[in-house]
Amino acid sequence: MNKRQQLYNDINNKIMAKLQEGVLPWRKSWKNGLPRNFISGNVYQGINYLNLCFEDYPSEYYITFLQCKSKDGFVNKGAKSKSIIYWKISEIDDGGNITRVPLLRMSNIFNLSDTSLFDDSELIKTTNVSCQEILDGIENMPVIKHNFNRCYYSPSEDYISIPRVDDFESEAEFLVHYFMRFCTPHNTQAD
Repeated sequence: MNKRQQLYNDINNKIMAKLQEGVLPWRKSWKNGLPRNFISGNVYQGINYLNLCFEDYPSEYYITFLQCKSKDGFVNKGAKSKSIIYWKISEIDDGGNITRVPLLRMSNIFNLSDTSLFDDSELIKTTNVSCQEILDGIENMPVIKHNFNRCYYSPSEDYISIPRVDDFESEAEFLVHYFMRFCTPHNTQAD
C-alpha cells in the first residue's frame, strides 16, 4: 500500500471512529477558523480539509518546514507533522503539443503553534458577556449578513458576512471569531 492510500485509510478510520462517538468530524468549530496555509492564506480543501479538521490547535494556520525556514522560523522540537496531498495541473510541452497532466505529491505540514512564528499573545480571551450586548455597543456598526461558510467584510458595500450565532458552539466562540476576523485590518474581502 502506498503512502497516499495509507493516508486515505487513516483518515477514513478517523472519520469512522468519530462517527461512532457521535461526533461529526467535518463540522469545524469557528473558534479557530478553517484550516489554512499560513503563507497563501488559502483554506485547505477536500481530503486535506477533513484530515486537518481532526486537529485541535490554537491556530488555524499550517506551514511546511521550508516555508517556516523561509520566514526565519523553526519548528519546535518534538512537533509532529500532518500529511496532506498537494496537487496541481502541470503542462508538458512535447514539441508544440501541450498535454495537461495532474501532479500529486504528499507533503508534511506543521500547525503554526508548533513553530517559533506563533505568537499566542494574539489569542483573544473571552469573558461572559452576551453577544448582543457587545454588538449593540459598537458605533457605526456595519450590517451583518449571515451565510454558511465564509467570513469577510465588504468595504464597498459596508457589510460583514458571517455565519449565524447558532452555527457556533457558543456566543463566546462567535465573538472571538468576530473580533479576530473583523477588528483587524487584514480580514477584508477584495471587492
